[in-house]
Amino acid sequence: MANYSAKDRWFKIFDYINEYRLYWLIFFIPISIAGVESLFGFLFLSFIIKKSIKPDFKFLKSPFHIFLLLFFIFISLSLLNSGFY
Repeated sequence: MANYSAKDRWFKIFDYINEYRLYWLIFFIPISIAGVESLFGFLFLSFIIKKSIKPDFKFLKSPFHIFLLLFFIFISLSLLNSGFY
């Protein structure tokens, strides 16, 4: 095995976790809404952990990604404003 640091190993582990959770997410789409929501929550959490291990925000320099980020911000604001149903 190559000489990796602990950060690189954890980054690789969370990369594999994200990959296989994405596969399971695609599998659960026609089966269960709760499964999709749970897997998306875990996928998002592992993405946040992965970004905290190696913060790399080069993707934000593209204009397309800035508009995508704004879209997610406005969706989040809409979610906070919607209340209970």
